[in-house]
Amino acid sequence: MTDLLAAAIRIATPLVFAALGGILSERAGVFAVGLEGMMLTGAFAAVVGAWWSGSDLVGILLALLGGAAIALTVAVVAVRFRADNMVTGLTANILAFGLTSYLLRELAGGGGRPIAIHLTPLAAWPIPGLSDLPVLGPLLFAQPPLTYLAVLGCLALALFLNRTQAGEWARITVPYPTGNIRVIRDYNSGSPLVQAGSVSEVDNATGAAWYYEAGTGMVHLKLVTNANRDYAAMFIEPL
Repeated sequence: MTDLLAAAIRIATPLVFAALGGILSERAGVFAVGLEGMMLTGAFAAVVGAWWSGSDLVGILLALLGGAAIALTVAVVAVRFRADNMVTGLTANILAFGLTSYLLRELAGGGGRPIAIHLTPLAAWPIPGLSDLPVLGPLLFAQPPLTYLAVLGCLALALFLNRTQAGEWARITVPYPTGNIRVIRDYNSGSPLVQAGSVSEVDNATGAAWYYEAGTGMVHLKLVTNANRDYAAMFIEPL
């Protein structure tokens, strides 16, 4: 049972990162329906990058860039050109699905079946002393490093939105999509949206691209909605 629960926490980690990015985008005034596309693009970039370079770090960095590229596209269309958030997000999802499928086949030589890429998941980093605790030790303190980073990310985002001037600016612009502070909203909602794409992809270097292609990445939308009421729900509900 302990192994099952530990695996559930590990598998939920990508959803937590996606929810972090979605909250940052939503609080800045853009509901990030396109997070599925950002996750898929980041997963593709991470897997191919880690496979090509043999480095997990390269995969993580490429995941950030892949997610940010789709997020930048969504930001320009939704914020600068005032396109509908829902339509823009769904279009980004379809674009990411088609583009990654095409590129995967091109890696196989063009026109053939996609190549099979096998990667070793990130190893667990047991925390000395805490990992030896009964039950809670292997459950919470013997996880991969990105799982610890997800927990810290939840705390950091809560502090940023509620205890910093930049976070307050991002929050107060949401009720005023037009009017006297329209220019301020453009500045604040554009930048966080690009940041959201990077944050949501940070865990996609684990070789779990299939996880997002199955459509389960859309769970992040529910997490974003609930986390607006309770930040703890953002980490607990994926389990």
